[in-house]
Amino acid sequence: MPIFRKKQSTAKPSASPLTIHLMVDEGTFDEGTGDVSFDGFWPYLDLGCTRRMPFDELCPDEPRVFYSNVAGVSFHAGQLQLSCFDVGQVVALVPEPTNTADTNAIQVVGSIGKRMYPTGYVPAPIARQLAGVAQGQTGQGIVVQTFSKGGARVGLRIVGSFGRVLQAKSV
Repeated sequence: MPIFRKKQSTAKPSASPLTIHLMVDEGTFDEGTGDVSFDGFWPYLDLGCTRRMPFDELCPDEPRVFYSNVAGVSFHAGQLQLSCFDVGQVVALVPEPTNTADTNAIQVVGSIGKRMYPTGYVPAPIARQLAGVAQGQTGQGIVVQTFSKGGARVGLRIVGSFGRVLQAKSV
């Protein structure tokens, strides 16, 4: 299993970190155009793994915390293959208030050393709801699932947060 690396965040943390408990999950499914394999974890909010975080691209479940796909990754297919987007890696969530298409846009960015690699966006409905708390700060995300087709990564799911420090623990 990957080792979770720590990364500094400019988020203003709440009093205590939110621990996400991760249970291994992998398999394949047929999307009609061929098999897609997935690798990673299901995120839970409790050590007993009875409160699974709901996958929702419309509304954060916990205050300022969400679990969703990363939108627009097909536009960054080459960068999506980099190690900074492997399961367990920490990614930055960077608001883009000057984005002409969506002033609430939040970009998902991985890093290797000091080099930054954008790979997509937090889904727009979630970004709209986070706009007030995301202003002027960088959020934190953890890659919890990857999807591959034909040996190439084609998708990511993250648990992300603004204003709450996330810590992940494998169970």
